[in-house]
Amino acid sequence: MPEQYLTTEQVATWLQIAPKTVWNRRSPGLGPPALKTYGHVRYARANVEARIASTAEVA
Repeated sequence: MPEQYLTTEQVATWLQIAPKTVWNRRSPGLGPPALKTYGHVRYARANVEARIASTAEVA
């Protein structure tokens, strides 16, 4: 099955944060790794899930 890629807006909606927050965290490497193809930034769903798992805290 091909890997699914998400836009910045889709990641923001999924995480319930602003797209600007996704962008700001990507720039210094605090967010999931991103790919830039044909001028568009995309995030592999697996990378987003891994980042969530690695930064999750018990509330």
